[in-house]
Amino acid sequence: MCKSAKIAVGNSADRPLHLDLFLTLTFLKHKDNRIIMRFLLIIMTALCAAFGVAAQSDKVDSLKRELGKKVHDTTQVNILNDLSYELSELDTVQARKYAQQALAKAQKSNYYKGMAEANYNIAYVYTLLYQKNVASAYYQKGIEISKKHSIQKTLALGYQDYAILLKSDGKFKEALSKNLEAVKIYEALRDSAHLVLIYTNTGNCYSNLKLSELAIAYHIKSLKISQQRNNNAGIARTYNNIGIVYERNGSFEKAHENYLKALQPAIASGKKNLIAGSNGNIGSSFVNLKQPQKALPYIKTAIKQEEALGNKVRIGLNLNNIAAVYNDLQQYQNALDASIRGMEVAKEADDQESLAYAHLTAATAAAGLKKYQAAKVYMDTAYSQAKALNISALLLAVYEQSARLYKNSGDFKTANGFNELLGSLKDSTYNAEKHAQIAALQEQYDSQRKDKLLTESELAAAKNKIQIAGKNRMLLISAIVVVSLIFLILLVVRNMKLQRARLQSEKALAASAAEQELLNEKLRISGELHDNIGSQLTFIHSSLQNLRTKNGATGESATGESVTGEDVLQETESLAADTIRDLRQTVWFINNSSFTLEDFILRIREFIKPSQASNPGVISISSDAPGDLVLSAAKATHLFRIVQEAVNNSIKYAGASAIAIDILKGEGDKLVVKITDNGRGFDEATKGSGFGLRSMQARAKQSGGDFEVQSAVNKGTSIAVSIPV
Repeated sequence: MCKSAKIAVGNSADRPLHLDLFLTLTFLKHKDNRIIMRFLLIIMTALCAAFGVAAQSDKVDSLKRELGKKVHDTTQVNILNDLSYELSELDTVQARKYAQQALAKAQKSNYYKGMAEANYNIAYVYTLLYQKNVASAYYQKGIEISKKHSIQKTLALGYQDYAILLKSDGKFKEALSKNLEAVKIYEALRDSAHLVLIYTNTGNCYSNLKLSELAIAYHIKSLKISQQRNNNAGIARTYNNIGIVYERNGSFEKAHENYLKALQPAIASGKKNLIAGSNGNIGSSFVNLKQPQKALPYIKTAIKQEEALGNKVRIGLNLNNIAAVYNDLQQYQNALDASIRGMEVAKEADDQESLAYAHLTAATAAAGLKKYQAAKVYMDTAYSQAKALNISALLLAVYEQSARLYKNSGDFKTANGFNELLGSLKDSTYNAEKHAQIAALQEQYDSQRKDKLLTESELAAAKNKIQIAGKNRMLLISAIVVVSLIFLILLVVRNMKLQRARLQSEKALAASAAEQELLNEKLRISGELHDNIGSQLTFIHSSLQNLRTKNGATGESATGESVTGEDVLQETESLAADTIRDLRQTVWFINNSSFTLEDFILRIREFIKPSQASNPGVISISSDAPGDLVLSAAKATHLFRIVQEAVNNSIKYAGASAIAIDILKGEGDKLVVKITDNGRGFDEATKGSGFGLRSMQARAKQSGGDFEVQSAVNKGTSIAVSIPV
């Protein structure tokens, strides 16, 4: 007989719960259905695993965000407890840390419910770490706190979780006692969500104690609630647990029937543990039905899934199952290897029952390899462990395999002794009357359920006949309304698209017209400046030239110095020439939207040409910036005026004999222009706010740049402008 996998699953209403159960699934008989079902199982397993991990990760992230907010102490304790449970099977270190933090905060604020739940969570972590004594101590602390402060629901949770630990340690009577205490509380509270779980756990305890009728009765109670709540996971668990009762009593066909009922709800539940356990249990079911070839792929799949979940108990069980399959297929070396690995895992998990099965399959494999001495050592160990555990199914398997081993090795007397033990145990455990009682309980429930469903179906059919005509009318009206709405929506959408296109077209035309108007205005201004003012200044310039040649009269300047008409005319002529040049610069700046740095430097050179002619070498220009650097018209104009103002100030007021204009590439996208002279300079504290300086500073600011002046008396002046380009 092959052992089915045992699964502990979390579920909760107020806080996480743990469910103790056995699962066995079955297989479709026909070949085509087998292929289809195998394919569907693989797909469902992958999808459920992916969605399960994503959902759990999202929940952990959400809880961590809540923990970061300023909330009440009790709320913090609850969040820490929830985080501990969510992480318990993923990261035991973090799970224990959060539970210990919850316990400390709860103790500080005298939050007894939180203290109890934190103790339960710490206990669960130690259960997963196979430190059962430590786990037991924490469960007892939590239960004592709940009992002392009459926190009934939390007390029931403690009984329930502690019972699972006791059961896993083979203490079935103590586990049953705790479960029944939890049943009383949940029934008093009418808490159906928790009752469905505690009924299942109680049924499993009765099954372990060989009280099959009571086990079935509690499983049926659980099944009723699960069906009322459309709880697929609960339905699957219950049918599987009923199947286990039949399996333990040797009725493998009835077990198979219940596993088959559980298959679809198990897949629909989408639970990773349930799916992994189901694959292993399908395999073990086929082993019991002597169909090892069908069992092998399911058990291999189960081992991979359980390894991903890190569940050592179930890994060990499945290794034992695959060893049993290899023994049936007479692949004895593979069976022995799997058994030895199963022993190692069972020892790590401290699972004595699984360890006994591993020794049993190892004995069978060694006997198949004709290693009778080693086989007897394995079998004696399995026999001792089975007697200590007092599990009928395990003892039957040990007696049967021992009889076969000693017979094959020629020790017929010992073989007969084990056959007698086998027959005696079968008579006390597996009998037709007990099978009939168990089957009657389930058949009674199934019959009542069928009658109820039939009555409900007839009532529903009568109601449907009355409702069909009304529904048809409503469907017709709804269809007309829907079609009308669709037509109306399409019409509105079409009109909106046309209106949007028209608005975009109008906007584009308006922008184009505005641009053309701006261009025309620029041309008009430049034309006006050039044709009117320019021609007039040119005329003045020409007239003054003629006058200078004809008139040589003298006069007196504003300072009392004697000046000739020639001096006046020469000054006026110079002023007119400067005005014309300045006008041309202005027109040039207006008529262009952008300039290269090279063009800009040419304009500066043209501006300083008169000064260079009269005082060669006074003004120098240098540049290390790229000549193809582009300046906007506005920035070029502002920069030119700053240079113009600075140079004029250096010549007219500072009496400079050397002026340097340096154009540099600054950091990032900056262009830096520095104008430095060796003139008289000034005191920045007294003359730092003159009109010329304010004008230059304003132009730099309008260009989005920086303006800096450094000057001192008799030490010259330095002006630096930095603008983005």
